[in-house]
Amino acid sequence: MNRIYKITTLTIAIIFSMSAWSNPKVRYEPESFVEAIAFADKLSGTTWLYHWRGQDYKFRFNENGTIGILEGWRNITWVVAGKEDVILEAKTGKMLLRFNDSKTTFYTRDWDGLKSDGRIVR
Repeated sequence: MNRIYKITTLTIAIIFSMSAWSNPKVRYEPESFVEAIAFADKLSGTTWLYHWRGQDYKFRFNENGTIGILEGWRNITWVVAGKEDVILEAKTGKMLLRFNDSKTTFYTRDWDGLKSDGRIVR
C-alpha cells in the first residue's frame, strides 16, 4: 500500500511539474506583473510601524531591496511576491507580509510565529 501511494504521488508530481501550472509566466496574467511592479514602486522608500509583542518598531522599505531604520532587520531583504504580498528574507528564514487592498496595513506571522501587523507612517 505504501509503495502504491509513493508511486501515485510521484506520478502526479511529475505530471503537475510538466503542466502549464509549473510555469509562473503562464499562471499569471500580464496585469498581475504590472500590479506587482507598481506595488514595489509604491513601497520603495516608505516608512512603516511594525507592531510586535505590544511595541511598535519603525522600518523602511529601501529602494535597493533592503530594510532600513530597524537595526535588528539590517540584513533583511524584501521582494514583492504578488499584488499584495511581500516576502522578507533573512539568513534564518522568510516572513510573508500580506497587505490590505489600499496597501496601508499588513499582517503576518513573525519569525517566531507570533501574529503581528504593521501600518504605514503618514
